Amino acid sequence: MTSSSISRRSALGVLGAGSALAFAGCASRVQPLSADASTSYRADYSGEVTFNSYDTSAGEYVRATRTQRAKNVPKPIKPKNADENSVAGLYSSIAFYTAATQYMMESGDDSLIEQTALNDTDKSSVKSSSYQFSTIWFEDPKVTANLTTPKPKESGGEYTWPSRFTIGLGSFIATSGRDADVPSSSRSTTLDVDITGKYENGHWVIGGFAAAFRS
Repeated sequence: MTSSSISRRSALGVLGAGSALAFAGCASRVQPLSADASTSYRADYSGEVTFNSYDTSAGEYVRATRTQRAKNVPKPIKPKNADENSVAGLYSSIAFYTAATQYMMESGDDSLIEQTALNDTDKSSVKSSSYQFSTIWFEDPKVTANLTTPKPKESGGEYTWPSRFTIGLGSFIATSGRDADVPSSSRSTTLDVDITGKYENGHWVIGGFAAAFRS
């Protein structure tokens, strides 16, 4: 295994790179984001995206070792406000997507990707690449998103939120019967992403990741 190539491939798979973005519907059906739509409204959403809703019923979490992947990984629960037409709803959709991709990397289970707001094309791209996470694991995978502006910008019913995604792997990568150290220079990949968001048919559709890899 080559850790540097795995690092890059992991980022590609997690963020759905290489796929085209597809947004359906028309702008006339999109309602303006409203501060009144959510009791969790904030004036400034910039900084690291936080997520605190997990199902821990599987049991005590056990960190990964070089001989076995992590066990009983806390499972993200989709926030109740993720589908509301508000800044808070878009934020929660981004947060859930971030948590779901980290869960996929750590547990090898990609089932939560289907629940995220990721657009259909990028969602298929992520799932087609997710097989790697069922056979390999990392010491301490982490997916973090930092929003670089207090709120998204709107144009024609589509919202853009500049962000920076960081995908960390930890100090080793392993698979059944094999493991390798990950050099410190290859332990994380950072990418600037203009997250796009569009509210249609009662939920958010987000993207922008593939475009970031093409730039």
